Amino acid sequence: MLVKLSNATALKLPLPEGKRQMLYRDTMTKGFGVVVGRETKTYVLRFKTRAGEERQHKIGVVGVIACEEARKEAIRILAEVHKGADPTAALRQARAEGTLKDELLAWFDAHAMQPTTRKTWKSVINTHLLPALGTRKPSTITKADILVAYRGIQAKSGRQANQAVIILSTFYNRITDGKFNPASDFRNDKSIRKHRDAEREVVLTQDQVRALLADFDLSPAQQSADATRLLFYTGARIGEILGLRWDAVNLTQGTLTLAYSGVKEAKTKTLHLSPRAQAILERRREEALKGAEYVFPGKDGGGHQTVIKAFWAGACKRCGIEGVHIHDIRATYSTHLIASGESAKAVGKTMGHADAKTTMRYERIAQDRAKHIASKVDELF
Repeated sequence: MLVKLSNATALKLPLPEGKRQMLYRDTMTKGFGVVVGRETKTYVLRFKTRAGEERQHKIGVVGVIACEEARKEAIRILAEVHKGADPTAALRQARAEGTLKDELLAWFDAHAMQPTTRKTWKSVINTHLLPALGTRKPSTITKADILVAYRGIQAKSGRQANQAVIILSTFYNRITDGKFNPASDFRNDKSIRKHRDAEREVVLTQDQVRALLADFDLSPAQQSADATRLLFYTGARIGEILGLRWDAVNLTQGTLTLAYSGVKEAKTKTLHLSPRAQAILERRREEALKGAEYVFPGKDGGGHQTVIKAFWAGACKRCGIEGVHIHDIRATYSTHLIASGESAKAVGKTMGHADAKTTMRYERIAQDRAKHIASKVDELF
């Protein structure tokens, strides 16, 4: 039976008495329709392969997925069929796959990332993704499925819903080399309303930075003060500075060589020191105990300092600065250098970014140029 499908009409479609199911075909999109059963109504697509074989593909449950989303998915599949693809063949092949739970956890365990990111992603995976999609095969999950999962997570936490999609998109990119990524399709679909995280662009003014640096001079906690000064003068991450080893410091060349195993950056990166940053490290080298391993040792000389939050909060309070996190120092560093006339790629190089795509696309910046840019921060603050 032919009918112009919409959300309202699909929900009202009846099952004729005495029948186990009924197919209602859409008048707008060939092959698209709704199969009404005794308990559920399902959006489907019927098509013929190039070999002339008839196929039926389930798209989603009426009421869970919107009619327009199901229609768009049907049109997308028809385009693939026109090119010779057979989505039902992919489903049959997927039977040999592990579940998303198996595949996602295996990838996650082997995937290098920062500890804080790993902790956050693990929580999102276990709390949201596995309950929603864990029993499915990765290759059978569609953009429509992700939409359903997204809406469910969004009802609890919009931010975690966005994180869930980012995790899935990264997962699919790694295991399929970007050839199949329904999560990316979902992210790029502007017709789907998504949660917007509150944009947080906090950059300290030059006067605020100078006030903080002046406050550091009066603090009895000079180790924490030195660590925070280096954040301002290097643009490094707090974990990189607090965990800095003396064997990574080359005072002759004026560089720091930092090990990093994250996703976005290379395994090692070199930061060039401004004169003020170098002076801080030279002074700390003179004051360090013989055989010291870390630039900022922990209490009683064991390990390295791990927290600086209380010091930062106190300095901000005394200077009348509110709502600024210590990681905002990194944004402050890059923003002021770019505002002073340096290019974004030059500043990125100075901060140790090593994105392969960027380095392939642009000419490498000479080391002496990076040294010059690093020195410029002294003039700003």
